[in-house]
Amino acid sequence: EVVDIDGVEMTQKHIMSLTVTEKEVLAARVVEHFRSTGFMTAGHTDGELQRDWRLLQEYVPSDRPNAYVLHGNKIFRHFFPHFFDVSAGASKTPTVRQVFESDKLLSVIRNRMGITYKETFTLSHEMVKQGIRSMRLASHTTNFRPAVAKWVAGRYCPDGGTVYDFSLGFGQRMLGVLSLGHVSGYVGVDPWARQVEASREVAAFLGLGDRVSLHCVGSELFKPPSLHGTVDLAFSSPPYYDVEAYTTEESQAYVGRTYEEFISQYWRPTALNISKLLKTGGNVCLNVMESTGGHPIAADMLWELELCGLHHVTSHEMVIPKSHFAKKDPSKGVQKSEKIYVLRK
Repeated sequence: EVVDIDGVEMTQKHIMSLTVTEKEVLAARVVEHFRSTGFMTAGHTDGELQRDWRLLQEYVPSDRPNAYVLHGNKIFRHFFPHFFDVSAGASKTPTVRQVFESDKLLSVIRNRMGITYKETFTLSHEMVKQGIRSMRLASHTTNFRPAVAKWVAGRYCPDGGTVYDFSLGFGQRMLGVLSLGHVSGYVGVDPWARQVEASREVAAFLGLGDRVSLHCVGSELFKPPSLHGTVDLAFSSPPYYDVEAYTTEESQAYVGRTYEEFISQYWRPTALNISKLLKTGGNVCLNVMESTGGHPIAADMLWELELCGLHHVTSHEMVIPKSHFAKKDPSKGVQKSEKIYVLRK
């Protein structure tokens, strides 16, 4: 909601009508307002969430993965508010919540009010969080687009097939996969209990419980004999070593491990387990950046999969907006790209 100070909404139009001196005085009042409300995350009505789900279900993917389609994001942000507590592990930058609760909040407000920036914005909690990320004061954690997950599962999971997500994360792949009517089952694992609990809440809200099997365990340990040879598509975007630190729990793949141990103790057994669960002819779709911290993580992960009897079939380029300016138009803003590698057993 738009910030209200003494009965006046802090809209772009109102803020632009003020002098610089008036803006400076008001900025301090806005900080006081946010201090009184505390950090808030997006909350949506059941109707808004159901509409977001329908849009994702009705979305027809193009011939390549499109990370600019945001259907399903309202559901993700509603059920996973702890997304803003994740930091970039390697750089040790603060989280969005930490910046909001620090003295830097005033500089963010001044930026959003057009005092220190060329544009003026209507003030709300969401706009302030956007300002924190735009000013690069906090980690800009990535989130996998449900629309891209729908594209992958639609292309590589057969009718009546089962998808195994070996790094559940914030539930976006679950949403994209289950928005397809032809996928009969989704199996997801994650060692962070908070992720699993939130994903179960999403599944229950959308009435998808009978198609979902979620487990609070790391993929390096998940190898139930009952699932051997039952999975049609194994698909995920696993940890990029310590690029993003979701939590400091010891169960996390990067906690207390060197990069070499991350590969040998986490990814190698994960690759072996994936191979055991896959049907012959089943596919693996792996989204990973090319390198991290000077380590060739994509090549290392692919090599371990190939040692387990999978062969590289193809790869797809996924262009991802790094800037909120590029959300709707791929020609604007700064971009990055990652690959989705496809392997077959």
